[in-house]
Amino acid sequence: MNGRRKRNYTKFEKLINQGVFFDHIYAAADRSDKGMVGIFSAFPAQGPESIIKYIDKHENLPAVGQELSSAGYHGSFYHGGQSEFYNFKSYMLMHGVSKVVDNANFGVDVSRASWGVYDHIVLKRMLHDFDTEKTPFFSTIFTLINHEPFNLPGRYKFGTKSNADKFRSTAFYTDSIVYDFINQAKTKSWYKNTLFVVVADHGHRLPAEKWELSNPHRFHIPLLFFGDVIKPEFRGKKIDRIGNQTDMVATLLHQLNLPATRYHWSRDLLNPTTPQIAFYNSKDAFGVITPDQVVSFDNVGKIINYKQNSDYSPVKTDSLLNIGKAYYQEVYKEFLKY
Repeated sequence: MNGRRKRNYTKFEKLINQGVFFDHIYAAADRSDKGMVGIFSAFPAQGPESIIKYIDKHENLPAVGQELSSAGYHGSFYHGGQSEFYNFKSYMLMHGVSKVVDNANFGVDVSRASWGVYDHIVLKRMLHDFDTEKTPFFSTIFTLINHEPFNLPGRYKFGTKSNADKFRSTAFYTDSIVYDFINQAKTKSWYKNTLFVVVADHGHRLPAEKWELSNPHRFHIPLLFFGDVIKPEFRGKKIDRIGNQTDMVATLLHQLNLPATRYHWSRDLLNPTTPQIAFYNSKDAFGVITPDQVVSFDNVGKIINYKQNSDYSPVKTDSLLNIGKAYYQEVYKEFLKY
């Protein structure tokens, strides 16, 4: 022994080492309703607005489920909570998903947290349902336990003295059950032809408790492609190009040789010519990320509230801000058009 402390790797890191991991991806915004649209429709967040709240608007959005459904895939959506929350259910049913399974589809005797059925129970239901699902299929689970108030059915791995400890414990729970789900999936006949995509809807101030909405770390999220369908020579590969949550759609569809022309806000992360830039926003601020500079602008105070590289030219920084402003002006125009 050399006296060094042994590192405890997460189960997710084991998956990263066997998949294709995009490690410089940023969420569209800071809430699930905006993240869901960013992931499935590749539509950026709209500051204080949220297009999914307006059924007459979100029904006109494109969504990846429509492309997959047109290609013959059978779609489903699983969530332990109430899928009517933020119109998730109507959004899914209008965009290529034919089956929604949520809290109402589980008996009263099933163990629940404050938000709904525990994620490990929902994942078990998915495995059961997939045994009789028509192939090809695509399915999504929107997990809920790694969320305030951080309820767990058993022991908290990191204790309960603080919200940060509870957050770490529910993250450990989610990490474990997703890994167990994939290991159980390996015994199924459909596994060898399945691509697993793991992505977050948004970041969080915990566990560090120091990432304010002006800080890009608050929006940094994982994106992983995993499965036997990935060629061996690409497994364990990390893509360090800067990108957005909205870029997942074009990246995925191009790999499936399906059209992505309806998603003009989405870019192929595997294309080496794709510009390295990401955008994020919250209710009162927006940010732009490039390899050379990260800058955030407070829309209320009309000031720069975060700047990563102080040596970067002020003129170039202002230019980045103007790009960000133009970006969100165009997004909002499109939101109004829908």
